[in-house]
Amino acid sequence: EEISAKNGEVSNITNKNNINRYISFVNDVIDEKGDIIQKDANIVRKLLNSPSERAKHIEALISYAVSNGYFGIEIDYEKVDEKTWPDFVSFCGELNNKCNEKKLNLRVILEPKAPIDRYNLPDGPEYVMMAYNLYGLSTEPGPKADMDFIKQLSEKINNIPGKKWIAFSTGGFDWQNGTETKGITESEALDIISVYKCLPARDDKSGCLYFYYTDENGGEHTVWYADNVTLDLWIKTAKEQGYSDICVWRLGGNVSETLEQVKNNFVK
Repeated sequence: EEISAKNGEVSNITNKNNINRYISFVNDVIDEKGDIIQKDANIVRKLLNSPSERAKHIEALISYAVSNGYFGIEIDYEKVDEKTWPDFVSFCGELNNKCNEKKLNLRVILEPKAPIDRYNLPDGPEYVMMAYNLYGLSTEPGPKADMDFIKQLSEKINNIPGKKWIAFSTGGFDWQNGTETKGITESEALDIISVYKCLPARDDKSGCLYFYYTDENGGEHTVWYADNVTLDLWIKTAKEQGYSDICVWRLGGNVSETLEQVKNNFVK
């Protein structure tokens, strides 16, 4: 309902600026209690496990995109289990055929651990490799990506057919004593630096900034995050590997320098 309510406002902006507008579908589930289960493998398995189920799901996706005037569909189904991958590959091909009929573009997001070396993805969709989550909510402190990680993923997608993108993530994470981790935006990282008088250092291998602080309750924290310099280094690394088509996740919580970096690299 919230997305539908925003459609008119967003379409006015995109139409005015000649920007192609996609609708992105993710495999998050809201249960009976209202709790959100993020990246649920079970719902993907249920929707894709037979030709008839895939056909119904595809029809629902196409119908929403067409009725709301979108240029294309983006599929961001994550944590797809190994048994479901053959069905996911079939789904990508079948959805692409239906998108072609309705003159819609299709973009498919791939996780770094996606077993794309063991499956032949169909020609037709555009593919986006997520070059982030090297370190995150379930790991020790570290950067979202580094140069070696970007190079490895660039090589991994070389044999995928069609147009391919590399996606980078802004912001970072705040780890507390190895017991609690939360995502933070660049602006939130700068607020922490200001409050606790931190002295960030830049990591040579990733271009990310990192610092330490102790909160008012005595909790020891480690923060890693990306800024405009980081983003520039990541983009240059991708371009050196032959990938100049770049996505960014996400806008919001960025300072003016980073927004300017995005504008310079992404706005044609």
